[in-house]
Amino acid sequence: MRTRAFVLVARVQDDGKPAEKIVAQNLWELGRRAISSRGTVPVLAGSAAIALGMLVTTGWALGLPLLTSVLPGVIPMQPVTALALILGGLGLLAAARTGVPRAVAFGLGGAVLLLAMLDLGEFVSRAEFGVDRLLFPGGIAHQDFAMAHPGRMAEPTAFCFVLGALALLLVRRRGRTAALAFSAAASLILFPVGLTLLCYLFGAAPTPGPFGFTQVAIPTATGLALFAVGLLALRPDAGWMPLLLGDTVGAGAVRRLLPIVILVPILVGSLAEAGVVYGLYSPEHRLAIVTGLSIALLATVMIWAASRFDRLGAILDTEHALREAEQRLRQSQAELIHVSRVSELGAMGSTLAHELNQPLAAITNYITVCQRLVETGGAANPRDLKRALAHALASTERAAEIIRRLRAFVMKGEVSQAPHDINAIIEDALVLALAGGVLRNAGTSVDFDPAARWVLADPIQIQQVLNNLLRNAADVMEGMERRDLVLTTRRRGRMVEISVADSGPGLQGEDGEKLFASFYSAKGSGMGLGLSISRTIVEAHGGRIWAEPGETGAVFRFTLPAAAAPRRQPEAEAA
Repeated sequence: MRTRAFVLVARVQDDGKPAEKIVAQNLWELGRRAISSRGTVPVLAGSAAIALGMLVTTGWALGLPLLTSVLPGVIPMQPVTALALILGGLGLLAAARTGVPRAVAFGLGGAVLLLAMLDLGEFVSRAEFGVDRLLFPGGIAHQDFAMAHPGRMAEPTAFCFVLGALALLLVRRRGRTAALAFSAAASLILFPVGLTLLCYLFGAAPTPGPFGFTQVAIPTATGLALFAVGLLALRPDAGWMPLLLGDTVGAGAVRRLLPIVILVPILVGSLAEAGVVYGLYSPEHRLAIVTGLSIALLATVMIWAASRFDRLGAILDTEHALREAEQRLRQSQAELIHVSRVSELGAMGSTLAHELNQPLAAITNYITVCQRLVETGGAANPRDLKRALAHALASTERAAEIIRRLRAFVMKGEVSQAPHDINAIIEDALVLALAGGVLRNAGTSVDFDPAARWVLADPIQIQQVLNNLLRNAADVMEGMERRDLVLTTRRRGRMVEISVADSGPGLQGEDGEKLFASFYSAKGSGMGLGLSISRTIVEAHGGRIWAEPGETGAVFRFTLPAAAAPRRQPEAEAA
């Protein structure tokens, strides 16, 4: 019962909460699961990066400036940048597909790294390697936007591609150091991208150099953001991603505060800039206004977050207490089921002792006969000896089988649901009931459906349910002239139905649901726990149990999930 923090808060606030808020939380949950799936987001981000790179390349090929820059009057994405973005997107797709060889993503990352390093090498050495003009040299030379080095990536762009290429090279490397290096490289891409978009937002003048973020085109910043998000989603278990995607209180806090931390400075800067534009104050007062607004908004956010986290902590404490109570309830139910089996064994103890005494006495008699035959010397008939020993062995196996079934029935072990033969479970329950005298003087028949043989169940617990139903049926038929029991199995879609029909007086107006209530008993001497425990067992298996009138008496039915027949091991086939 893993319940995520923000889902818990959403549940508490559903009453009276605007529908758009619920939709937003559900969309965030879908996005978080998509990122955690390790494949969806990288594929989408890689495909979008490739599409963006191809769109810009098409714009250069057809001479359409709008496709290369998105907005008129701003710097376009250069062809070599579009090529690096396409290679990076292909690297994302290759890394996201488990069937793609590791060398493919490694090679694509190496190609991106080579392009970016050549670009940075040109800036450092002040040389021209000619790589920038391999694609569309005519269009690059006559582009409208004035550039110191036409066709070349801006320094921040090349730096981001170096980081992205390193992340691609590290994406499948294991170990703490590799994971931290991967997360750091992919995360650092977002910093220059964010500064670039902020520069465009606040209308910063174009400046060259390593901090010339306005030299980075808007499509380039968008493509790099897609590249970074796809890289981070490739390894949601690395770096700070588990804190963002986890189920802890800290993860819930990060998810709630991160959008606010991003939006508040943008809002404050926009308001401060608007105040200068509309003449509310002079540019010299802008820094003081920004500082004051930031303090006021962040203090408000802090107070809001404190109240929300207090509420969230109380909800998580309640959930923790509910989990502990549920665990204790499960333990109590398991103990009650086990005690019920032990109590049932005690109720038929004297009959079982008598049943075990019969094969033991037979063994003694046959061994005595063998001893006397041997003492007669040559007069002993080997055939008589063999027959007596065979009878003694059969009685021994009968006693051992009764003890084995009793031990398995009363043993307290872990509940494990696996494919089992329901026919064998029913036969074991009948043998135990017969050995315990439960079905004394009763006619018992079975009707097994071949299509309903295999069920997903714990055989001991289902045997306990059957033993309880058989005992109840025998009790209601006590003293009646006709005492018949029919056990039937039938396939019902994905479930197997097991029924126990008796020839007793029937339900006699009893409420079928009331029979399964705790401490309710239609018998004067009953404790009213047998059918309640049986319902607990059946429902824990994913089925249900109910009672209904039969042709001559009552019929108790319960269902279990059907299972495929288990494959036999070669040793069993050989045997």
